[in-house]
Amino acid sequence: MKLVFHSTDPRYLATLGVEFGESATPPLQGQTPFQWYLVAGKLVADTLASYVLNNLFGRFPGLTVVALECGINWVVPLLHDVDHAAHMGRKGHWPGGEVLGRPSEVLLEHLYISPFFEEDVGAATGEYKWATASFNTVDEDFVSTGHRRAARDLYDRAGLGPEDVDVALIYEGFTSSVIMSLEDWGFCKIGEGGPLVAEGAHLREGRIPVNTHGGNLAEVYLQGITHVLEGVRQLRGTAVNQLPDAEVALYASGVGASPGGGILLRRW
Repeated sequence: MKLVFHSTDPRYLATLGVEFGESATPPLQGQTPFQWYLVAGKLVADTLASYVLNNLFGRFPGLTVVALECGINWVVPLLHDVDHAAHMGRKGHWPGGEVLGRPSEVLLEHLYISPFFEEDVGAATGEYKWATASFNTVDEDFVSTGHRRAARDLYDRAGLGPEDVDVALIYEGFTSSVIMSLEDWGFCKIGEGGPLVAEGAHLREGRIPVNTHGGNLAEVYLQGITHVLEGVRQLRGTAVNQLPDAEVALYASGVGASPGGGILLRRW
């Protein structure tokens, strides 16, 4: 069993930030340096400290945690701090049961981390397990969103194929993810996503219109939920950039662990 997460705002800005005179609801690209500090490694470390000190891994020994887009600079202090906290609280109450062994060693057994390119990976111990942007995929699928198996299974279950899709709503939180998704979901061969986009196939007038609502980049960033709404609007005929006679819409989620996920919507 895998649990995957990346850094976001767990209400730290509205709780801790305001205590230091910061705004509780700053725009994402308008956060102060201190606000970025609050929503970077600190919240990841606090979350993982809660997991290990409340014996989550003792209760679920098969659980693996993957921390993506979180960097690694918080790891070494965290390992020290959880061991120290366990020592200080050893005679107190353990809500999830007492952790067997050193919490730092337990955490290292279950944690995968992904460094930022500017971080000093060499300073980390060799015991860390590194997650990649396409973790849990075989080497030949590395340049992939991790969705090829999901695409195959979803098309089979729906009795449809990429040739039936009239509009594709693809999570585009990363520069390359749309091109990889077009390949993974069968709109072109692997390695031909770049030329497909270069020829304009993804445009409204193209053979596979992509993100007719503007997507995360041009409408609003809500983790992809508006992509699903746009699929419904296209099939109802109420979209702002309505396509003629749209019958089938595909939503493809973001880069993640294989097999990934998607939704096929069909007008009846």
